[in-house]
Amino acid sequence: MLKKKLNLAFFARSLRQVEKILKHIPANPDIFIHKMNDIYIPGFTWIEVVPREGNKKDALIYLKNYLQVGKVVCFGDNTNDIPMFEVADEGCAVENAVIELKNIATRIIPKNSENGVARYLQQIMNRLER
Repeated sequence: MLKKKLNLAFFARSLRQVEKILKHIPANPDIFIHKMNDIYIPGFTWIEVVPREGNKKDALIYLKNYLQVGKVVCFGDNTNDIPMFEVADEGCAVENAVIELKNIATRIIPKNSENGVARYLQQIMNRLER
């Protein structure tokens, strides 16, 4: 059992660097290590080290129940968003998202550099105002 909560994210220039870093993190059943290619900086890899019980999926389930919301729409771009997409009512992947996320998304929206999330939210707000 972890005595302290930990949430660490960093990136490295190569898979070799990632593997060197991961050798220094001892095996622990209470943490989850997620590796993913950075979709904005080609050649870089992100590493997230988080408590196993703390993830986007569980946070989304908790908030949906706590706030008693009927529908949850989430946005994502990388593989760490997959669990969240699995429990959301609608999962919007930006156009520049990794293929694994786009394959399970309910909608593909314009990429981040084109303000895809903001544009989608504006469309929703416009529909609600009618």
